[in-house]
Amino acid sequence: MGVCQHTIVGSWGYSIYPSVSDAIIKWEKETKKTVNYCPKGDFYLSEHYGAFEAEVPSLEDPNTMLNKPFLETLKEADELLISGEALSHCVKSTVEQIADNLGEDYIKKFIFLEDTSSSVNGFEKNGIDFINVMVSRGMKVIKSTDYV
Repeated sequence: MGVCQHTIVGSWGYSIYPSVSDAIIKWEKETKKTVNYCPKGDFYLSEHYGAFEAEVPSLEDPNTMLNKPFLETLKEADELLISGEALSHCVKSTVEQIADNLGEDYIKKFIFLEDTSSSVNGFEKNGIDFINVMVSRGMKVIKSTDYV
């Protein structure tokens, strides 16, 4: 399991929502596995919307380059649950990076939890357009309560 985060370290936004955090901890205990966290956005000279690569990668900071090792771990997944803020920016960019690097067949593993994400106010159309494009490419959309 992997979790990607991007906000100011120490802020409330950096925290994982309590019920999601509880589910992660429960999964770790039940499976005896550790979650692979993927922090991003540490380089002050480049925006880092997507979890896997900064908008403008810099040789000055290797963490801004495409994170191929983390992408490789996703290849093993049977499903990829998608949730987070902000659908119009960070979630969108992260999912596009995965799709563009792992290919069209992998998109069939995407399951977007529609009731656990929202767009930045004023950018709702970007989120809706993103979902429509990804659905046309093979992504499934469900409510979190329908995931078993």
